[in-house]
Amino acid sequence: MVRTYFILGLSGVELKSWEKNLLSHLKPIGVILFSRNFDDSKFWHRWYLKLVESILKEIGSNELILCIDHEGGRVHRFPKLVTHFPPARDYVNYTFEVGKQMGRELRQLGFNLNFAPCVDVLTNLDSIVIGDRAFSSNPDEVIPAATTFLKGLESEGVFGCYKHFPGHGATKLDSHFELPKVNLNFRTLRKIHLKPYYKLPSNLRFIMTAHILYPNLSSEIATMSEFFLKKILREKIGYKGFIVSDDIEMKALESYWIKGEDFIKRLKGSGCDIVLVSNNNWIFRSTFEKIIIDKQINQFVFDAQKLHQFKVSLQKDLDLQVFEDGKRLLEKIKIKSETPAASS
Repeated sequence: MVRTYFILGLSGVELKSWEKNLLSHLKPIGVILFSRNFDDSKFWHRWYLKLVESILKEIGSNELILCIDHEGGRVHRFPKLVTHFPPARDYVNYTFEVGKQMGRELRQLGFNLNFAPCVDVLTNLDSIVIGDRAFSSNPDEVIPAATTFLKGLESEGVFGCYKHFPGHGATKLDSHFELPKVNLNFRTLRKIHLKPYYKLPSNLRFIMTAHILYPNLSSEIATMSEFFLKKILREKIGYKGFIVSDDIEMKALESYWIKGEDFIKRLKGSGCDIVLVSNNNWIFRSTFEKIIIDKQINQFVFDAQKLHQFKVSLQKDLDLQVFEDGKRLLEKIKIKSETPAASS
């Protein structure tokens, strides 16, 4: 079966006819879910199972990268049952435990990839996009925190993903809404923001790009830059895993949208192995429909052999004890963070 190198978002709790058409003909390697994909009622799990079963039916395989952004804090998509952890900054002393518990809960729901942890080093304290999503403003604190979080997450069979390469922590602007520009030289970038990437754990399989322009280093946005993705990440750092774009519908890439399928091909040429599309914009829907109608699928092929480790397994009945364990861990973190520091 031919599979294409896309991870697609969906519009709601049920597949629309045009989404069924995209899934059945485009056959993306993955699907990403957001809050809009979970029914806000006591029957949410029933609706969720129906949605994922419909996805697998349209694709014709249970080999699927089923993923979500699940960091804690502001980045939480689930109904109440799933533990809502605080942001990374607040569980920095519990990264293994939180990673492991997130993995247990995500595995209960069939997810096999979590777009976390965020390894951005927060040097711009006015950041409106990173802020408390960062473990620290010190790369030497970010590195062990991210490593232990990943170890905990993957101990439960869920892959993690470092983001946002080559670093989003120096920006004030939010790339969801506009293009951030960072005027750093390579020496400073290497010393601070790239440092976590030069200390990658051997088991890391995914890195997500940043839609940021570093004009002193590349004329292209990092997601589109061969300098960053090929020369630095692949050649200098020696990373062998998957490079996945951040959502290409974000406003930071808006100037590229009009290029349609040529833009998506260029992403692959720049060094992205996987292209993430949240699928909110009619421009991308029409682009994918054109790819299907013009029979261009073979220009967007992903090596299906690499999907064998991503099999979705759904549980009809959730183990509620798993989620109760999450609530206890959450209380432990809260109590610890509220304990007054000892006076000297």
